[in-house]
Amino acid sequence: MPASRCIPADARGFTLVELLVVILILGVLAVIVLPAFLDQRAKGEDTEAQLTVRTVATALATHLTDEGTFDASLAELVRIEPALGEASPQLAVRGDEEGYTITERSASGIAFTLVREPSGETRRTCSQPGRGLCRDRADAAGNRW
Repeated sequence: MPASRCIPADARGFTLVELLVVILILGVLAVIVLPAFLDQRAKGEDTEAQLTVRTVATALATHLTDEGTFDASLAELVRIEPALGEASPQLAVRGDEEGYTITERSASGIAFTLVREPSGETRRTCSQPGRGLCRDRADAAGNRW
């Protein structure tokens, strides 16, 4: 008696059309997801730059309390807040007795600036409005981030 092999009808595999449809769907999903992923990376880089600017502002406030001026070198600020030693080489800090200007450039290329006026008001601007975390329109106080 010959051994008979029973092959189920659905064990034939996928057709070429079915495989192409799946590849097409995966391609469309990749086109949708990739720009969103790249945008999130830029936003993360921008957040890091903004955090550095805020940390410098806090260190400058400490320096004002200790020395009576916002005029501090980066080395003095690193002594106050060691995390500033990891800031980018583009970090720029200028201060005097009444105010300061802090600028940090993110890895995505946007420069974030925080200015403290002699009146005590602060203004946050950035170099490329509408890109990354730099808002298209300023709020009522003129801040873009």
